[in-house]
Order: sequence, then C-alpha cells, then structure tokens
Amino acid sequence: MMVTVYQDRQIRTSEELLDLYIDYAFTRRNSALKSTGKGDRTPTRPQVIHYLHCLARQLKLQSKSELLIERIQPKSLPNDHDRLLYRLLCGGMISVFSGGVGWVVFGQVAAEFQLFMTIVGLAGGFFYGVYSRETLDNELQKIPLLHLPFLQTILDLLDNEEIEPVRLGWSWNRAKTGLIAGLSLGFVLGFVVFLYDWLVGGFWLGLRWGLALWISYGCFMGIVSGLQAGVRGSTEPNQGIWESVQNAIAVTLLATPMAMLVASIGLLIPLGSLSWRLAFWIGIGGGLLSGLFSGGIPCIQHGVLRILLWRRGIIPWNYAQFLEYAHDLRLLQRVGGRYRFIHELLREHFELIKS
Repeated sequence: MMVTVYQDRQIRTSEELLDLYIDYAFTRRNSALKSTGKGDRTPTRPQVIHYLHCLARQLKLQSKSELLIERIQPKSLPNDHDRLLYRLLCGGMISVFSGGVGWVVFGQVAAEFQLFMTIVGLAGGFFYGVYSRETLDNELQKIPLLHLPFLQTILDLLDNEEIEPVRLGWSWNRAKTGLIAGLSLGFVLGFVVFLYDWLVGGFWLGLRWGLALWISYGCFMGIVSGLQAGVRGSTEPNQGIWESVQNAIAVTLLATPMAMLVASIGLLIPLGSLSWRLAFWIGIGGGLLSGLFSGGIPCIQHGVLRILLWRRGIIPWNYAQFLEYAHDLRLLQRVGGRYRFIHELLREHFELIKS
C-alpha cells in the first residue's frame, strides 16, 4: 500500500496513507473504466464509501473479518422494529404457502378437514416464521411440565434464528432429529384426529386414523430431514442461496413420490386397502412442504432480509456486483465467495469514515 501511493509525498499518519490509497484506487479504476466506456454503470465514489462504511461496521459488530453474502443474518438490521418486520414478513409468506397447500390438498382428500388444515397451515407457517428460539425458551422455563426431551428435539428442528443455506445430502443426525420430532408432532396430530374420528365414527375408526397419521408423519419427517445438510464451502458469491433453491426443487421432486408411498402404506391401517387418489394428493402436499422446509425457507428469509437492508440503505440492490466492483478497486479481496478488506487497518478506516 505504501509503495502504491508514495510519490515523493510526506505521509505523516496512517489515516493520510489510507486516504491516499483510496484516492489512488478510484483514480486508477475510473481511468480504466473510461477507456472501456463502462463508467456510467458503476457505483459512484460516495456510494462505494457509504456501503463499505456499512460493511465495516457490520463486520465489527459481528466480530467477523469476512463476508459471505448468503450468511448475512437478521442481526444486521439496525433496530428491533426492523427485526420484527423481518419476522412478520417471513411468517406471512410461509403462512400463505403452507395454508394454501392445506387448502388445496385437503380440498381433494377430506373436505371436512379443509378449513381446519388450512388454519393449521396458516398458523403453523406464521409461527415458524416469527418464532424466536431465545424468547420461546425463556417462556418455556416458566412451565415445568413442558421440560420434556421430545419438546427440546422439536425446538431444535424449528430453530430458525439464523439463516442457514442448505444443500442436498444425507445427514444421519438430522434424520434422527427429524424422526423424533416427526413422531412427537405426529402423535399430537394423530391424537387430535383420533378424538375427532372417535366422536364421529367410533373408537376403532379414530384409533386407526390416529395411528396411521402418527407413524406416517414420523417416518416421512425422518427421511426428509436427513436429505439436507449445511453448505460446506462457497466458491462463488451467493452460492449457498442458489444451492438452497436447487435443493428445494430437488427435495420436492424426491419427496413427492416418497410421500405417496408412505401415505399408501399408512392408509392401509384405517382403510384396509390402497387409495391411490388420497395417496396422490397427500404426496403432492408432502412434497411441496418438504421443499419449503428443505431450502425454500432460507431463500424466503434471505430475500426478505436483503430487501429490508436495501430499503434501509445498508446494502445496494445488487450486492454481489458491488462487492466485485470493490474488489476491482482493490479495496476488498475475494477468496471463493468470501470478501474481506485487504487490510484490517483499511476496515477500521472505513468504519470511522463519514459515509
């Protein structure tokens, strides 16, 4: 850096050195852009300084030295109001999707359950979107009867405090967690169905449908949960989110026939015979919800977060393009999909500079 900017100048402080280096970076880059005629499509100097100032502050607040676009977290939002808005928007989008699946599927499978399952889908999706693990854990500590091992397993599976991109793979640990949580949730749902069918059609009818839902839901949750694993490395900007999109599509395509098979076997318990129509629609619903929870949700969360950060002026609309431009300026260095300031002193300088 010193060699780059030193031209018979008397440089007295590190701040002066860094200012001269920034001036040199823009002068060199602008000259190169003018020669190619691309200058009008690049960020202005004030924009670059502002967004790098925001980036330097975020890295400092989160005790990080580098940025992965797909690892931007809700804590980057400036205040509690924005974080609440983020949760409400995520909850609303997930709620509409899951409620829509409940309405369409149960409209074909069991019309008497259509409204009930739509409400369950809307409420469950909204709860998952706005759910805060830390807040709920604090509330659960006040209820001794809820200190149950299976409840902790369910909370582990529901934990969405941080946005975690996923890739298609197999994880025995996640499969085990999903199986336990699926059997636990399936037992609750099966018990509700058991009570309803008992009142409507008798004890044995309720028992058969309750057992079918309990076993089928638990096994299916175990299989689908095992199909996802965290992104191990990033060689391109925002690679994790694109892998999550691909994972959601792949899991939907894989889970749909699996859900049809599991439903066909499960329906043998209450019906005593195969019902391909019921199995088909249950498979469609199971596949869509599996895709949502196996890559779709991180994409929704990331998209909502990026829009809110852009609206607050913390990041530009095309963040990857901006970071690449800052890399071309030699203010940032890129390793795979990770960006970091070329020196810690430069990060500290941008943190203190007025945007």
